[in-house]
Amino acid sequence: MFQRSKKKYRLFSFLLKIYFLLVFYTCKKQYIIPLGSKEILTNSLQSCFLFCWHGRIAMMPVFLQKIFPKRRFVALVSHHSDGEYLSHLIARFQHQTIRGSSSKGGAQAVRNIITAIKKNQVITITPDGPRGPSMKFVSKTPSLAKKYNLPIIYSCYVASRFITMKTWDNFLLPLPFGKLTLVFSEPWYDNNNQSLEQNSIILEKLMTLQQNQLDQKKQQ
Repeated sequence: MFQRSKKKYRLFSFLLKIYFLLVFYTCKKQYIIPLGSKEILTNSLQSCFLFCWHGRIAMMPVFLQKIFPKRRFVALVSHHSDGEYLSHLIARFQHQTIRGSSSKGGAQAVRNIITAIKKNQVITITPDGPRGPSMKFVSKTPSLAKKYNLPIIYSCYVASRFITMKTWDNFLLPLPFGKLTLVFSEPWYDNNNQSLEQNSIILEKLMTLQQNQLDQKKQQ
């Protein structure tokens, strides 16, 4: 039974990789990356956190591999079955995963994140996952960013041709032969001495604003 499940995840992740590469190579692409964020994301001696909303993670593994080919990213992925699919897909693009979430395996995940920080790796997180609600900040990782004085960079993308899935996160599945626009924020540091809750509210507003502005720009 275990072997069959493993083969299922491998096959599905392989097919997804082929599909996302098809989308990547058939679409026109625009990248908006501030210099400060680009320097951090290309610096192998600099750790940071990279946030994106759960509904916009489809293309992130291939984006990160193609834009930053010399950098390997570590993604926090839940123990849920959806997380198993995502974990296999991420591995297809030579990235690593940390398994755990606020509801299961959180303590071990924190220890693994600290290890990744000490290795100067980029830790990618969907702060509204794994159960939502969509675009609502539930992650506690800003406290680690504050403790280790690390920058947080948040990112989102839009596609001119896509399907919106009927899921809790309104998962956006890009289609081939369109245009993809990917945006990164300026580095954000916790220099305001506010609580985790207050900083989570700030980051939620910033990430939502970034996504909404990009969505509106696409429609113009």
